Amino acid sequence: MPKNRLWLLAHQDDEVLGLHLHSNSTTNHVLYLTNGVRIGANYNSDKRIDEAQMSWGEIDSNAELIFFGTAHSLKDGALEKEINLKHFNLLITICQLRDIKEIVSLQLEGGHQDHDVVSMLAETLASRLSIDLITFPAYRALHKKYPLYAVMSSTHKSKETYKQSIVLRVRIAKQAFILMKKYRSQLTTWVGLGLFIILKYLVGKPTFIEHSKLSNKNQVIPNKLLYVNRKKEQGVDYEGFRKEISSW
Repeated sequence: MPKNRLWLLAHQDDEVLGLHLHSNSTTNHVLYLTNGVRIGANYNSDKRIDEAQMSWGEIDSNAELIFFGTAHSLKDGALEKEINLKHFNLLITICQLRDIKEIVSLQLEGGHQDHDVVSMLAETLASRLSIDLITFPAYRALHKKYPLYAVMSSTHKSKETYKQSIVLRVRIAKQAFILMKKYRSQLTTWVGLGLFIILKYLVGKPTFIEHSKLSNKNQVIPNKLLYVNRKKEQGVDYEGFRKEISSW
């Protein structure tokens, strides 16, 4: 019987970096915690919704898409400031009503403040509900000044997933490319990261971490937040945020 899985993601397009985790043995519920519209963007939330619907049509046309961030006006880049206890309780209810057995989310890696906030929310939610948690890395900067990134490379000890055939590797890499074309609003992202994502699927070792539902121990807070620093954005108070949500 298929396992009910919740993809808890920050933005419409984060799933492009976790395609190696998709399985036909799961029933997918995909929840986006922000509206996916960064400040100064020349597109709106309707565009992001359309792109996500087209993309999941390629991955799993039966997946339920939940545009939580749009419904609750949670902006891209401001999740730490805007998410609250009411939202968290709604997430619990969503999981309970769908009998979620597993959460897939981004890793805490210091690559994007929204990714990291979602990661901490996922580990707290999984622990509270005593369900499994799987996290996958997205990207993080390697240099404060120059555009050098580690893409889909975990900062923690991870489990390798790629013992698949070259045929499967090519299929997933092709699917990633198709999704990038559907997420046209994120063209600048794909110009910088797209080639590395495809190469990772083709010849690399995309990784994930399975966190035991016994405790879903907190992920290690990264000591370098180079992406946030380079963007000259205020960094997330990781310790403070984790302490706050643990009391919810």
